[in-house]
Amino acid sequence: MLLNPSAGKGRAGELEGRLRQEVARRGLPLEILVTRSEKHLRETVRTEGAGRPLLVAAGGDSTMTIMAEELLPLLHPPRIGFVGLGSSNDLALAFGIDGLQRSLDALAGGRSLPIDVGEVVVGGERRGVFLGQVNAGIGVEVNLAVERWAAKRSILRRLQTLPGFLEIWRAFSCQTVPLPLFVESRNRKSEGEYAVALFSNTRFWASGRRVNPDADPCDGLLDLCLIEADSPLSFLKVAARTGSGKHLGRKGVIAYRSESFTLSSGRGFSLQCDGEVLREGGRPLLLKEAEIRLLPGALEMIVPSDYS
Repeated sequence: MLLNPSAGKGRAGELEGRLRQEVARRGLPLEILVTRSEKHLRETVRTEGAGRPLLVAAGGDSTMTIMAEELLPLLHPPRIGFVGLGSSNDLALAFGIDGLQRSLDALAGGRSLPIDVGEVVVGGERRGVFLGQVNAGIGVEVNLAVERWAAKRSILRRLQTLPGFLEIWRAFSCQTVPLPLFVESRNRKSEGEYAVALFSNTRFWASGRRVNPDADPCDGLLDLCLIEADSPLSFLKVAARTGSGKHLGRKGVIAYRSESFTLSSGRGFSLQCDGEVLREGGRPLLLKEAEIRLLPGALEMIVPSDYS
C-alpha cells in the first residue's frame, strides 16, 4: 500500500496511524510505504509493481491515477486497490469504496474487476491517463484557481469552494469560458461554445456531481456531456442540477457516448485528468487537438463483492 500523505490537503498523512491499525486489525498482508513526493510515488510504483500481486493507492484520485499510469506499460500489471483519502474521492464513490472502513473491507473480502482506463493522446503520444474523468473548460480554470489560492497562504490549502466559486465569475468575465470546441466521435459531431466538456469513465465528478450519471468503467465507452452557458448564472443553474443528474435533457446540455472522441479548438485549451491539469515544463499544456479514448479492461481492480 502506497500512502500519499499530502493527499486531501494533508489529511491523508494525519490518518496514517489509524490506517495502520485498521490494516493490522483485519490481518491484511499489506506493507505500507509512505511516499515523499510525486516522483517518489512514480518510482515506487515502477519498482514494486512488477513483483507484487496487489498494489494499493491510499490517497486522492490523483494518487490512484498516477499509480495506474505507471502500471499500464507492464506486461502483467498487478491488481490494484484504492483507499480514498483525497479531497473529492470521486473514484472511491464510483467504485463503492467511499470511506476508510468500506475500502479496507473490499480489500479483505472483495472481488477483482477488469476496468477501462482512459488516455489522452496528442500527436500519437500518450500525454495523460484517467480512471474517472477528463475535462476542458471551467473545471480546469477552477483547479488552477485553487492552486493559486493555496500558494498564497498554506493555511488556505483546504479551502476549495470559495476560490472555485470566485473563479467561475472571473472566467466568464475574462471570457476564458465558454470555449469554442469541436468534438467528433465515430457517429456524431458537435461544434459550439461550451463552459464544460466532460468525458467520463465513471459516474462522479467535482465531489460527487453526476454530470454523466450512467458512465460505467467496464463498458468500453466514454460518456460525454457538453454544457453551453454564456454567464456565471446560467452555468450555475445547470450545475445545481448535476448533483442529481437532472440537468440531462435540458436546453444547452448535450450528452452522448462513444469509444473515443477527438477534441479540437482554434483558440487552444487545457485538460484536467482526475483532478490534475496536464502540464509541460510546469505550465498547463495548451492544446489545439487531442484524442480522448479508452483502453478496455486494461487493469484489474479490487471492488466490494456487491459492486455492480
